[in-house]
Amino acid sequence: MFGATLRLGIICAVFFATRQRIDLDGLSAVADKVVGASMIVLGVLSLVSLARWRRRRALESRHIAGRGLHSSTLELNLSRF
Repeated sequence: MFGATLRLGIICAVFFATRQRIDLDGLSAVADKVVGASMIVLGVLSLVSLARWRRRRALESRHIAGRGLHSSTLELNLSRF
């Protein structure tokens, strides 16, 4: 939380110091593109995380039900004895 406040303070200080020399329309267009790209990246990362979570959840459910990948391997290893 403190980091975000500090960054915002620095951005505001730079903005007010260079207010006369910065094209705000150009800066606004660039900022919109950066925010849009960030939202797309966050969305993709969320979908990847969801897919991993669902896969892990399915593997856990199969393991609990005794149908996991490891149960057949365990049975094969125990049959040697």
